[in-house]
Amino acid sequence: QDRAILGAILVMIFGCARVSDMARAVKLLIDRDNRDMDDRGPHEPAGYIELGILGNKGARRDTHRRMLLPVVAPMLTLSQSPWWDSWLEARMALELDAAYNLDHPLLCRFDSNGVATKSSMGASEVGAFIREVVGEPSQRRNLLRSHSCKTTVLSWLAKFGTPMPVRRIVGHHLDPAAKSAETYSRDSMSPALRAVAEVIGSINCGTFAPDSTRSGRFLVPRH
Repeated sequence: QDRAILGAILVMIFGCARVSDMARAVKLLIDRDNRDMDDRGPHEPAGYIELGILGNKGARRDTHRRMLLPVVAPMLTLSQSPWWDSWLEARMALELDAAYNLDHPLLCRFDSNGVATKSSMGASEVGAFIREVVGEPSQRRNLLRSHSCKTTVLSWLAKFGTPMPVRRIVGHHLDPAAKSAETYSRDSMSPALRAVAEVIGSINCGTFAPDSTRSGRFLVPRH
């Protein structure tokens, strides 16, 4: 159960999603890259986890509420551990859907017998769960919250110098001046996902340290 919840939280982080997005997810697609690791670039993900979100919080028009918003989490890691495999194994062990139409929320609650219910965890529950996992005590005003999952990669992109239009697509924000809802297009996600892969690859290589001061974020890797 913990792995099922933590895997969904990692999908939120790498997909820049909200808890409400996870509650509104109706489709789950797993797209793996079948090439050998030697044939992939150093920053290329092992595949993608795509969610179809119906009636997302940011939809401003009725037409948008009826469209599926694609939330795509690249299979990337900062720990060099393929967390997506553990997540999918946990979901199959719990008899949860591992692909296509979802019968349970991705952040579902579990009953006293450990069986998944049709009820979704709330934002405060997810925030408390994250703090308990990382050993961060809960306070009256918590800096580490469920919304941190949506903003983490976006803050890395901003510090890396990624252009605003790309960051807007990563965060699933509509451009107020645009006539087309490009954030609902799967094709428009391609450059955004490449930008995410580049930033996370730079962190893994040791050339980018997003938590450092402004003058020390870009580093020369140690040999």
